[in-house]
Amino acid sequence: MTDQTSIDIPDTIDDATDAPSAAAGTVDRRRFMAGAGVAAGSLAATAYLGPSLFGGTAGATGLGDLAELRSRVKPTKVTKPTGPTNNILVVLYLRGGFDGLSALVPISDSAYYAARPTVAVPAASALPINADWGLHPAFTQIKALHTAGRAAFVPAVGAPFVDRSHFNAQALTEIGIGSATSFSSGWLARYLTATAGTNESALRAFGAGACTPDSLAGSFAPSASGLASLGLQTGTGANSNNEDAVSLTRMLNRMYRSSSNSLLKAQALSAIDALNTVGSTLTTAVPPRNLSTGLGADLFPIAKLINSGFPLEVATADLANFDFHAAMGSATNTKGAQYALFAQLDAAIGAFFAYLGTNASRVTLVTMSEFGRRVAENSSGGTDHGHATTMMVFGGGVSAGVKGSWPGLTERIDGDVIIANDYRTVLAEIIGKRMRSVSLSTVFPGFTYPGPLGVLV
Repeated sequence: MTDQTSIDIPDTIDDATDAPSAAAGTVDRRRFMAGAGVAAGSLAATAYLGPSLFGGTAGATGLGDLAELRSRVKPTKVTKPTGPTNNILVVLYLRGGFDGLSALVPISDSAYYAARPTVAVPAASALPINADWGLHPAFTQIKALHTAGRAAFVPAVGAPFVDRSHFNAQALTEIGIGSATSFSSGWLARYLTATAGTNESALRAFGAGACTPDSLAGSFAPSASGLASLGLQTGTGANSNNEDAVSLTRMLNRMYRSSSNSLLKAQALSAIDALNTVGSTLTTAVPPRNLSTGLGADLFPIAKLINSGFPLEVATADLANFDFHAAMGSATNTKGAQYALFAQLDAAIGAFFAYLGTNASRVTLVTMSEFGRRVAENSSGGTDHGHATTMMVFGGGVSAGVKGSWPGLTERIDGDVIIANDYRTVLAEIIGKRMRSVSLSTVFPGFTYPGPLGVLV
């Protein structure tokens, strides 16, 4: 949620009598509507659309009225469990069209080197997986994860449609339903809804970023660019102060205390309590090296929530700018554009799992992208929009190695790697083996699961 999102107050709640006046030196309704990062509308939706939290852009403050409110209703609280309660799925979306042939290199395929005379990864420079495959030289941490038995790779993976538009292809793959766009919810949102219990935590899902990804659309999962953003937004600059935060808190408390809908009341108070709990515990956390900037800064709040014992189950993060139509650079040039981005991806993933420590066994991280790149390089020293790409799976439960079918590069479809593995097959295997029991037809409507590729043990 952005800083200045306008919010509609739920029709079921009459807040006119409770809103503090501007003359009193507190928050008036107009300022509340313009600057509240905690949306009353989102709170209301929580009661009907499953577990959620809300995001803001200021630190959490003390919520003085909660003790009295808890005596009236018993909301679902975000408390630290006594021990790990479930596995965690982290979906890392690589936006722009991830070049799977540079990430996972078919070092024994002569057609690869013929098609990419200047940008191919030399077999001698690739980090070896086996006699046929190697990793990009920037992937030193990913190679270490593979050596430790915690990294698997699926080449020639993609969607059953051809759409070279970034916007369309990203939306379709995050919705997870083939080529139709009639669904309003993402595949992760459908999983969360289908497996939700009656007493779920408001911190079951979290999106690391300013905007909620399409995969979580329909779940009202929180999205925030950092831990400090999980708080009450009461204004910016001179308009932000503790007095406003206290007044806003009291306003929200009065609004939801007056609701005749007990479920709405409980869920709203749960969300407020969650914000206070998370904010006061985590906003002062200092990230280690490689988790303080770029992708690492998005992965850090996920790792911190996990290590702090919060019941996170699903999380998302993004890394963009993989659209190298030109000047992607030599695979051995550490200052090249693609090398630098690959190095950021590698360092962040390595630091993420190192920071998790013993919790790493509970976490499975999977990468996905809207499409891959053409097999042949273009005249600008880059690669154009293609079809198949490579997915990577790291962490708990992984069976290391290269998985799935590989069609080779001699035969192509319109210059692209042939799709041999549906991306939903990889995601379905992770859900089926690592997550709560759910009908895969609910998560991926219209998709027939062919069985596991062996990505997980």
